[in-house]
Amino acid sequence: HPGILRRRAAGNRPAGIEGMVLLRQMVLARIFPTMSPEERLQHQEDIFDSPDSLDRLCRVSGGHARNLLRLLNSWISEFELPLQRETLETVIRLRRSEAQRPGFPFIGCILPTREELSASILLHTQ
Repeated sequence: HPGILRRRAAGNRPAGIEGMVLLRQMVLARIFPTMSPEERLQHQEDIFDSPDSLDRLCRVSGGHARNLLRLLNSWISEFELPLQRETLETVIRLRRSEAQRPGFPFIGCILPTREELSASILLHTQ
């Protein structure tokens, strides 16, 4: 089934805009679970070098939450905060090369919980 970015948005908005907003908020809610959506947006540059890097993460996921969270977890695990666009590109290349190997386990992969992701981020900010 199609990811969030590929679904048509209602009304006169271009397709994908609503999905992008939802994906951004999903990522930021994992990182800042106690903040309001507006506060999360104000603090996104504590985690990402620019909003464009967060958008690139959302776009490259194809709108699928599983892909997005895998990429985010790899990115946070391997690099220091704030996360840089060039390191995201490195993670993307690594994930693509892994996915091309025979037997790459897409199904049944366990995603990090909100608490695990927050703990990982805290470790990198100290």
